[in-house]
Amino acid sequence: MTSHPNPHEFTTLVVAVLSEIAGEELGLEEEEKEKSEKICQHIKRIWKKVNDMFSELGPCCTRRACRMDSRSFWCLHRMLKPWLQGTRKENGGGGAWNGLIDSEIRLSTAIRHFAGGRPDDICLVHGVSHTEVFNSVWKVVDAVLNCDGLTIGFPEDYNKQREIAKGFEKKSYAGFDCCAGAIDGMLLWIEKPHARDCDNSEVGAKKFYCGRKKKHGLNLQAICDSKRRFLDISTLHPGTTADILCFTTSSIGHKLENNPSFLAPGLCLFGDNAHVNSNVNLCF
Repeated sequence: MTSHPNPHEFTTLVVAVLSEIAGEELGLEEEEKEKSEKICQHIKRIWKKVNDMFSELGPCCTRRACRMDSRSFWCLHRMLKPWLQGTRKENGGGGAWNGLIDSEIRLSTAIRHFAGGRPDDICLVHGVSHTEVFNSVWKVVDAVLNCDGLTIGFPEDYNKQREIAKGFEKKSYAGFDCCAGAIDGMLLWIEKPHARDCDNSEVGAKKFYCGRKKKHGLNLQAICDSKRRFLDISTLHPGTTADILCFTTSSIGHKLENNPSFLAPGLCLFGDNAHVNSNVNLCF
């Protein structure tokens, strides 16, 4: 009596036999060629106007998606537009298949990414490729660095420092009129550094791990005014570094230490107990 072969064994046998047959005899090479040609084909994309996106989202969802309202977006766009204008040279001299991406699309794409959006969703909403999402991010970063109007620096002019103090006084129930800025630290989350990155920074990976937050990161020291606008930032140290050390080795720390008249008479910076050991113009 003849026994029937096991279905699984029979399938395995068929696959083994087919793998020994030349691909061209089965027409597989032509099929693969057609697939590769389809993959390489240009994808026609249609850009959506940023104003149309804002209208469909509405004011509330626009602010949630972009972390700013539409008015702030267009104000920022006017400042960065000169550095976001595309050229045909950036595509190898042949031009872009769908044309050059508009500056407002670039900015909207980058802001949505900074706000935590997924690149796959962002590229579909804006009508750009997955790669152009990241290209837009770096173009916006470069534009911000080149824009003098967005330069962050603590004002050295006494009149501007007193204006900051007046802003805090209006918001102070106790009537404090001596605050020229509020300073605090934050753990800026990063992935665990690679060994070669640690060699370049001359600091081991363990120094970047904050046991209290259970995250790898950098210690970010920042000073802001009463409107929560940044006046000074510093990210020179890994996450385990104490706030007081980060502050005293920062540029603003050196200025306060070496120049007692850096702040206007009667003014100081307000910080928390992390800076309690400082002997510069700080109030806790």
